[in-house]
Amino acid sequence: MQIQEWLRQLWILPGLLHGEKAFHGPYYANVDVTHRCNMRCAYCRWHSPLVTDPLLDPGAPTDIDQSIFERFCHDLEKMGSSLVQFVGAGEPVLHPHFMELVESTRRHKLKTIVYTNGTLFREYRSPDLINSGLYLIRFSLFESSPEMYAAKNPYLKAGIYEANWVALQELSAKKKDLHKSYPKIELCIPIGRGNMLHLDEMVNKGIAVGIDRVHFSVMLDFNQEGLRPFALEPQEIKAASGQLEKIRRRLNRLHLGHNIDAVLLRYRIGRSVLKSAR
Repeated sequence: MQIQEWLRQLWILPGLLHGEKAFHGPYYANVDVTHRCNMRCAYCRWHSPLVTDPLLDPGAPTDIDQSIFERFCHDLEKMGSSLVQFVGAGEPVLHPHFMELVESTRRHKLKTIVYTNGTLFREYRSPDLINSGLYLIRFSLFESSPEMYAAKNPYLKAGIYEANWVALQELSAKKKDLHKSYPKIELCIPIGRGNMLHLDEMVNKGIAVGIDRVHFSVMLDFNQEGLRPFALEPQEIKAASGQLEKIRRRLNRLHLGHNIDAVLLRYRIGRSVLKSAR
């Protein structure tokens, strides 16, 4: 399987060398399966109550059509693509045919990564998720404690924060019981001013419930005034980077996957790469 993945990626090279013609389909595709979300995270560029100029097109369909998605997966398979990521403006599980979409990717031999806030994902039974063909579940969480979670999301029922962690632990345990490696469980942590001093606490929780990987993301303002308070200033970036370097050493000792090198590089480059590209 690993050799097949390498070959698929090598087929992209001729197009890159040619510069004007692709000889292979994309390695992966991001699909925004729904624009609906049951949360209103303050740092979200799509649903934040602090954003006065929303990016969502009110005239666009809310959920992707199931038949269109099926044809899309068919085309990706024909082009030799490998992976589909359910990521975008909404919570993928809110799509009324979420598991059928996952089945479409499986039928067309595509790996599937799902970004989720976990509040609804945990309602699926662990055996169903394990047998669904999902490759990776990327559980996104900003808050390091139930108190912070409740304060940031007062519209959610009490106990959801704790229930999310229990669900991840149950999924990890069931994988071991069934001797299964997938879906991989990844804790995704957006780094902002509100949690930059608690990254190690969040990683500790993830390790305790049996995650396979940790993924950090850099919080940006996307030129939206309401999101600027969440992006780190240079001195804050220095403090967060120090934490990340310590966390990297620990994750490496535990042989847990992470993307810390990429995040540190992104902090070092900052916005200068965008300015030089203009």
